[in-house]
Formats: sequence, structure tokens, C-alpha cells
Amino acid sequence: MVTNQKISELDYCYVSWELLQELEKNAFSRNECIRAFKKESNDRQSLITSVVALILPMILLGSIVFSNRAASLMYGSTGTTENIWTRVVGLLMLSAFLFLIVYMLSKELSKYKAFRPIKKLINQDLEANLRLEVDAIDQKASKIVNDSILKDSKIPEKFLSSEFLLVII
Repeated sequence: MVTNQKISELDYCYVSWELLQELEKNAFSRNECIRAFKKESNDRQSLITSVVALILPMILLGSIVFSNRAASLMYGSTGTTENIWTRVVGLLMLSAFLFLIVYMLSKELSKYKAFRPIKKLINQDLEANLRLEVDAIDQKASKIVNDSILKDSKIPEKFLSSEFLLVII
């Protein structure tokens, strides 16, 4: 026969289990916010690095195309168009090669301490949004932790997880 004492203890375990489930969801959402911040930060840094890396190839292409010697470079000394596609492909490959070199060099240089202020400036708005979201999540977690059921718990701390509470229930 089930007594009222056992029912109230079972209800206490259920409420504790629900609070711990909510706390785990809260921790997961906090980690998701941080992961999303890192992804967006990396995406933004890659975009800026790509734009910087495009500058040198564009200058090269612009100087070749808009120079007085553009026709002689494209048509050669004979003035025929038989090798024009070879030269266009070569020029595009040279531009791609320059882009890759500058991109990789920029990525490596951005790891040094001297570029931290630039990174901080790039991610300033993202960090502000992250702080607001994490603070809201932390406030919600502190409310859950400071709940009277978890604060004055009848369950020993080593069993205070949602998996162990399910076993106890």
C-alpha cells in the first residue's frame, strides 16, 4: 500500500527531475549560443580575408586590361588571335594563384597578437549580442539553481542529475 509520505517524495523527485531537465536545456542553449558566435565570427573573418586577398589580383587584372599594352599582351606581337584563350586562361590562373597566396598569408598573419585589435573590432557587435544572450540564459539558470527544491535538496548531490533521478523514481 502506498502512503502519502511516499507520494509526496515521488512528487518531489518529479519536480526535481523537471528542474534538472530545464537546467540541462539551459546549459545546451548557452553552448549553442557560443557555438553560433564562433561560427559567425569565423565566417566574418573569412569574408574580410577574402576581400583583402582579392585586392592584389584585381589590381593586376585592372592594370593589364586598362593599360596601353593590353592589346599587345592579348594578341601577341603578330596581332593574331590564335593564342588569346591561352593568355586569358593564364591570366586567370595567375590571378587565382595570387588570391590563394594572399588569402593563406592573411589567415596565418591574423593568428598573431598584433591583429587582435582588428579581430576585436570586427567582432564587436557579435560579442555584445553574445553577452546579452548568455547573461539572459545565466539568469534563468540561477533562478533554477536557487529554487527551494534544489537549494534544500533531500537528494544527495552525487545523485542530483536527471538520469539518476529517473532511476530513483
